[in-house]
Amino acid sequence: MILSFSNVRYSIYKVSLEHLASVNVGELSSFFSVSRTDREISVIARSSLFREPLAEEKGWRMFYVQGSIPFSTSGVLVSLLTPLAAKKISVLAMSTFETDYVFFKEPHLESVQNSLQEAGFSISCSDNPEKLKRS
Repeated sequence: MILSFSNVRYSIYKVSLEHLASVNVGELSSFFSVSRTDREISVIARSSLFREPLAEEKGWRMFYVQGSIPFSTSGVLVSLLTPLAAKKISVLAMSTFETDYVFFKEPHLESVQNSLQEAGFSISCSDNPEKLKRS
């Protein structure tokens, strides 16, 4: 399984409907996800997307499983998260129709990559295959 790391820095936002109305989703070039409950609207998107959100947790990086994962496949997330949990790395996992995404705090980038490689995963970079930015 190949894991693709992004160089984009992400934030997790708590926003209002007005904040969402200000975003032209068609112009976004990186991961963007909205979750709405009866209590809140949360968005995962590149940092600095929203001006004055209700709340923002900055400093997240992301990797995803390359290719499409059939819905009948089990154990993918647990295989990704177990090595990270062993290193006490907190994550936010997000699944889409095609694949799984895992967000983690940027200071853990090297530890995340090393842990996953030790677990047998191949690592690539979706933004620049030659090198991942660590700063």
